[in-house]
Amino acid sequence: MNGQQAKELFRGPMVSVATPFHDDYSLDIPTLKRNIRFMVDRGVRTGNGVLLVAAAGGEFPMLNNEERKAVMAASVEAAAGEVPVAASIQLIPTHEVVELANYAHSVGVQLGQLSAPYYYPPTAGDVYQLFKTVSEESELPIMVYANWWVTPAMNAEMCERLAALPNVVALKWSASDIGEYSRGLAQFADRLALIDNQGPFVWGHMLGTVGFITHQSNFWPEYPGLVWELLEAKRYEQVIA
Repeated sequence: MNGQQAKELFRGPMVSVATPFHDDYSLDIPTLKRNIRFMVDRGVRTGNGVLLVAAAGGEFPMLNNEERKAVMAASVEAAAGEVPVAASIQLIPTHEVVELANYAHSVGVQLGQLSAPYYYPPTAGDVYQLFKTVSEESELPIMVYANWWVTPAMNAEMCERLAALPNVVALKWSASDIGEYSRGLAQFADRLALIDNQGPFVWGHMLGTVGFITHQSNFWPEYPGLVWELLEAKRYEQVIA
């Protein structure tokens, strides 16, 4: 998959899917599947949405690797090919990121969200080497998560280096101010599927975003769906209203 193909597939509201638990903190997989079907049946489908599972909105720091794998497999099964499934592959040990990326690809996850290593402040070299290793050792398409507020090295300069890696096809973008946000969109719009993680949906769409992060679709899929429909029709005043 290349960036142009990613733009066609990963379009619309990218839903950070909630991970449900039982009272004893074990995964509630049946409820996860029901919620995914609720979203698909109410319009979160290819071209009009993407499911992002086991990410921050899905409690990934609270899940062990086997639980994350279970969430990935169950989500792909519930989506039934009607909507693309992306998943967080963020971890600290590089070899475990690679293992999780390969598992995700094997069960049908179509995009892996990856940020810089966390806890220990990484250097620019650390960040680049992580992405390079994952790109070389797995076939999973990668979405760079530019979480600059945690890792200053996750800036436009770093994203430029990462965009040259073979499996990098998407960028979840935000920046410290609207000027940097705008420059980044202009810089990457021709090469990567840009997902807005900042909030100015109209301005982002005008500059080339193909989707935006949302949590609302977990319980009200129609609202982000309508926003996306209006954006695609370039009815920007109605989006603002």
